[in-house]
Amino acid sequence: MVYIPFSQNVSDWHEGMVVPQDIYIMYIIQFGYYLHSCYACVFMDHWRKDSHVMLFHHGLTMALLGFSYAMRYANLGLKLLKGTPQVFTSDLF
Repeated sequence: MVYIPFSQNVSDWHEGMVVPQDIYIMYIIQFGYYLHSCYACVFMDHWRKDSHVMLFHHGLTMALLGFSYAMRYANLGLKLLKGTPQVFTSDLF
């Protein structure tokens, strides 16, 4: 993995910038995936001793996605999505 400094990730950022439609759709799909994962962990899966850790992981990921979208840090949000081991994002990148 190549290290890219934080300042280079946000060099083109400005207040009030518009997130492109395709990135918005990817955010919505991924947020829905993690929201469903929380629901499935609580109501559909057998409760394990590490289920609370999985809920924390999904909640933290949703918070990071929401924060990166709200602050218009789409570059960092896409790197977060790329770093998660899912079929959907691994096929795109």
